[in-house]
Amino acid sequence: MFLEKLKTLIRFFFPKVEEENIGELEISSGGMLICDPLFLRKLPEGSIELKGLNVGDFPVKITLKYLGKIKKIIKAELGIFEGQGEKRLLGEIPIVSKSICLVDKEVFEKNFLFRGVERIGMIYSKNHKEIAEKIKNKLELDYVEDSEVTSKFLETITDNLERGIRTFLNQEEKNAFFIWTNNTYDQVSKRLGENYKPDYTYVNHKFSDENSGNILVFSTPKDRFHRVYGIFDEDKLAKIIIEMD
Repeated sequence: MFLEKLKTLIRFFFPKVEEENIGELEISSGGMLICDPLFLRKLPEGSIELKGLNVGDFPVKITLKYLGKIKKIIKAELGIFEGQGEKRLLGEIPIVSKSICLVDKEVFEKNFLFRGVERIGMIYSKNHKEIAEKIKNKLELDYVEDSEVTSKFLETITDNLERGIRTFLNQEEKNAFFIWTNNTYDQVSKRLGENYKPDYTYVNHKFSDENSGNILVFSTPKDRFHRVYGIFDEDKLAKIIIEMD
């Protein structure tokens, strides 16, 4: 018993830390965006834009800290070139969705889809079947159980139909009902869920065209402001560091 308590105290005060490579970010324009993905609709609000970077594919790694049986990301680094120098604060980014994205500025502008071509009605809730039945009885819309916590409607949900559905749902039911359009947000969110590990996740999402670049998204432990630093070697940005602990 004493040894187990001692091990617990040691893990608490001296937690195990490890690094994991999560892919390479392609920078083709020399410009880069760092932000919570939800702020991509509001640029430049909530983002840090870097210009004049080297062009190429640059490795991104995360630092994980063990908390019992789970891990959390405490730092992310993008290495542009090997260099030692001054550490400078580049800015702070607000986090509201517990995630951060890195993407080339022009790649984002050319390839990020805010609205996809599909309109599938979905319900995400422990009471999803009860809500789906309410909609079915009111509007005769058939649905299937998509998972333990989701239901999916079989008919395309137009803008007018969506407005009609929301008129008779209470606030909790409205929050559970959403439209899946298969836009970039939807694609990335799905892959983040598929790659989930207690208690972190990440995805290196390639855009549709083979040569259209990628976006890297990874989870953060908390919704708050995170500081972004740069390591400069003779005034040239060599490394980007995002601190989350």
